[in-house]
Amino acid sequence: MKRTLLVFAGLLLLLTACDKESDSDGISGRWKMTYKTIGSMGWWKEDVSEEGITWTFKGDMLEMKDASGARKDLTAKYRLSNDTLWLWDFHMVGVDTDDEFIYPGGYLRDEYLREYGVCANGTFWFHTHYTSSTLNLTNNDFARLEFSK
Repeated sequence: MKRTLLVFAGLLLLLTACDKESDSDGISGRWKMTYKTIGSMGWWKEDVSEEGITWTFKGDMLEMKDASGARKDLTAKYRLSNDTLWLWDFHMVGVDTDDEFIYPGGYLRDEYLREYGVCANGTFWFHTHYTSSTLNLTNNDFARLEFSK
């Protein structure tokens, strides 16, 4: 009886300790935004390292959060393919928004995306360059975002 109970407890521990989602794309985890550059010529490079802006990649979901509370938290779906990060299906997170869908280009919605460095003109992709401790995202006509782990 003791042996059966120990085996059952061991199996239970083993099952709860396993991470069933595959996060092998190389960018999984929490990244803190350090710099945000707006404009193709490097205009307006802004040090945002003290603002507490994070992007967390888990499974196929991206969570964009602001520790200061100055920005609305957002979620999106993502896919990393051949060093290109694709983003879609953006939602505002919160009790007052009921996880409201953000329509790109929609009335008063672009500002929520721009605050996280995402171009709101329909271009939701970034070229990526990353190491185990740095992540750089650029697109051709709008932004360069720099992150650290």
